[in-house]
Amino acid sequence: MSTFAPGCAFLLFGIAFTARASAADTYSNVDVCQLMANPEQYDGKLITVRVKIDIGFEYFEMEASHCKGLAANPIWLEYARGLKQPTTWCCGDTRSRDPLAIKKDKSFREFDRYLRANHNGHAVYHVTATLSGRFDSAPAALCPDAKHLCPKDGGFGHFGGYAARMVIESASDVSAIRDRNF
Repeated sequence: MSTFAPGCAFLLFGIAFTARASAADTYSNVDVCQLMANPEQYDGKLITVRVKIDIGFEYFEMEASHCKGLAANPIWLEYARGLKQPTTWCCGDTRSRDPLAIKKDKSFREFDRYLRANHNGHAVYHVTATLSGRFDSAPAALCPDAKHLCPKDGGFGHFGGYAARMVIESASDVSAIRDRNF
């Protein structure tokens, strides 16, 4: 009986740990407007969101102009560990040291290729994709313009001006429409 009890306890611990890890790896499907309206609700959570991407020199964000009545700044996007960021921003080191790593499958490579296609700093494609990754938010307060929310003590992205970000782990269902100007 003494050899059975420790083995049984180990088995039960393993089952409990596996169940907890599975729950921690569950991605919630959310809408970009939900994220902007309640960023603290999703802080640190794994999410999946279908979104249009707005990218250019010193910005990489979720397009959310259809989210009416929200004062929040757009949500910054950032690649997880494993690939250079698709845009440049100030200040500091832009290499990801996040524990999340990019799943470099065919769909992600296609997503990345469309994002990096630019002409004189302007995106050549309008990209929409289903993104999965971790959502992070920082405490925010009303900006000096009294119209938007700004991070209180530093945020994410260009000059730390974003109160929320999504660290992208994977991309799927990628669609890209070439801009008529290019």
